[in-house]
Amino acid sequence: MASGRIKGITIEIDGNTTPLQRALSGVDKSLQKTSSALKDVNKLLKVDPGNVDLLRQKQEYLGRAIQDVKEKLKIEKEAFEQLKNADPSEENAEKQRILEREIIDTEQALQKYEDELNDTERELQGVNKETGKTAEA
Repeated sequence: MASGRIKGITIEIDGNTTPLQRALSGVDKSLQKTSSALKDVNKLLKVDPGNVDLLRQKQEYLGRAIQDVKEKLKIEKEAFEQLKNADPSEENAEKQRILEREIIDTEQALQKYEDELNDTERELQGVNKETGKTAEA
């Protein structure tokens, strides 16, 4: 994620006035760890694409990534609403544009993870049919 673009934007989230970057740091760290693990699983799946255990791990990591991205999107949208309701200065207008681009980027990442999860679930079902196992998610 490109959270570096929103540095310096101060907003109030849950009654706490902090820079937006700090509000997103926990979500970004979790997402980074999940993405790293997902890359590792994807590398192993290139060698063994029908490995049910790896497909289930991928499914789990994608689920975590989706939850993290949804949380990030929620924070960004709250910040955007607060900026919209703030004074209409040129500085706030620019912050709104930056945050709006970040929201679009986050929504695209969410869609990517959801699509990849759907593909993984179909792949897992196909492997399970081939091997005669039932899907356990």
